[in-house]
Amino acid sequence: MIKTITAEVDTDFNQFLLFDVESDLSFGDLPIPNHDIATSGDGGILCFTRQELAEANVTVRLWSGAVDIATTGDAPVYTGRFSCPTGTLMLASIMGSPADTKIELGRSGWFRTHITMSPTPLPMPEATPDFATAKQDWSVDIWPSES
Repeated sequence: MIKTITAEVDTDFNQFLLFDVESDLSFGDLPIPNHDIATSGDGGILCFTRQELAEANVTVRLWSGAVDIATTGDAPVYTGRFSCPTGTLMLASIMGSPADTKIELGRSGWFRTHITMSPTPLPMPEATPDFATAKQDWSVDIWPSES
C-alpha cells in the first residue's frame, strides 16, 4: 500500500465523487450507472449514497499494483476502471465544499477501483434526532490498471 486517506465528505443529491477536477472532463459524462453504488469512467468515480443527508466517511487506499480484495457479508461492492489525466483526484461533494480532499495518485493514466459501502442501514429521519449526524462508511481501493 502506498498511502491511506480518510475524510468525511458532504453528500449532495445522494452522491459524492472522486474525480479529476483539474482535467477538461466532466462527471456528468460518466456512464449511466448499471450498479446501485457507483459508476466510473473517463475522469473518475461517482458514488451513490443510500440517504441524502448522511455524510460519507470515506477511506481511500492507494496501491502500487493489483490487489485481491476479499468481500464479506452483505456489503454492496462495485469494481470498475477510470482514467485520471492529471494524476490528481478530488474526493468531493458534487456542489463543492471546503471539506473536499485532494488525492495525488502519483501518475496519470488508467486505474482500477474496488469500492465497498457499509451494509449497516442508517436511521430514518423520523426515527431519531441523530439522523442529521448519521454517517455512511465507504472503502475505496485504487491501483494502476495494466491497460
